Amino acid sequence: MVVEELKQKDKIKTTLTPLESKVKQFQYMQNHHEKGIRDIKEDVFNLEKYIKQEFAELHNFLQDKEEQLIQQLKNDEANVLKWIEGSLECIEEEIIVTDSDGNLEDKITEEDRLKIMEENVKFIENDDMAIKSISHSNLEIRQPEPVGLLTKVE
Repeated sequence: MVVEELKQKDKIKTTLTPLESKVKQFQYMQNHHEKGIRDIKEDVFNLEKYIKQEFAELHNFLQDKEEQLIQQLKNDEANVLKWIEGSLECIEEEIIVTDSDGNLEDKITEEDRLKIMEENVKFIENDDMAIKSISHSNLEIRQPEPVGLLTKVE
């Protein structure tokens, strides 16, 4: 019986040794994975902290930029209004000077009148061309005879 017990013990030891080795291997793997999990959690925490810090800095930067742009806009508005007011003053002074020199119509020279008439004729011709382009083939448009507004008086 003792011999059989010894054989049984040896058999159990032989079977137990690889199992103990596997348990140690599993414990090592478990510790390794737990360390990996802790490292990942720490990395996530640090990354989250970094992201929040970067967004806070970006928010401050954008807020400063917004204030700068609004101030620049107000300055530009003031400058433009000042320029417009100055231009209006100049125009008012010119009107007063021109009006005090006599009738405005007397200031227009014959050449200016001719230029105005030419521009009016161009506008009329453009209107005429527009009307022709939209007319249907069965609709006739009478062509007016030239009036002779552009003949130069010498």
